[in-house]
Amino acid sequence: MRTLGKLLFLIPALVALHSGAQTLTSYTTLGQPGDTYNTSGGWLVNGSANPPEPFVGEAFAFTATASGYLNQLNLAISAGSGNLASDLANISIAVNKSGNLPGTTLESFLNVPCPGQFGADNPITSLTSIVDPFRQSGNTYWLCVVAALPSADIVVNQNSLGVLAPQTQEFSPSAWIARGNKSTFAFDVEVSEVPEPCTTALAALGIPVLLRPLVRRFHFDFCKPRKTKA
Repeated sequence: MRTLGKLLFLIPALVALHSGAQTLTSYTTLGQPGDTYNTSGGWLVNGSANPPEPFVGEAFAFTATASGYLNQLNLAISAGSGNLASDLANISIAVNKSGNLPGTTLESFLNVPCPGQFGADNPITSLTSIVDPFRQSGNTYWLCVVAALPSADIVVNQNSLGVLAPQTQEFSPSAWIARGNKSTFAFDVEVSEVPEPCTTALAALGIPVLLRPLVRRFHFDFCKPRKTKA
């Protein structure tokens, strides 16, 4: 029974060792402390029903500084028209394709509401990943923001750190045009780190090794013939 108790104690420890991945900031342009951003400058994201302004989507490139599975995206967005019910955004992270333009989408967050009117110090919008796409350190990705509704009028706030990055715009859906280096969005990307190979191997191999004596004991106890009284 003592051996069984030790085994049962160590199994959860190994499982925790395997699953306890740390959250890392893979990219950020938010000022610290307090996740600050430019409240008076931003990029217009407009639906098609807001003349004379054209339909326009915005995207900026960023390079991951840590590998891992997407955990959370934090972004400063504001309502341009003041109609919070209709100022909804579709936000996505895409890979970089030839021509240095947004390519295949890794994950999308649809109908994201703005927390307040442009010009105010609004809370950061936090989006939690559902599909957890993997992002490789050193690779370039795109953060894309388009209007979710024809009537949507959104401003994606610029960073306050003076960070420049490649920009693309679209004036019709999925028709991205490169615009050079501009003041990028205020955002950060968090990932769950990939466990070290030795840690993963330890967790994978440790549980069967610890269970082996227990399995043997139950096997022999089951197969051992029992004496019966005549």
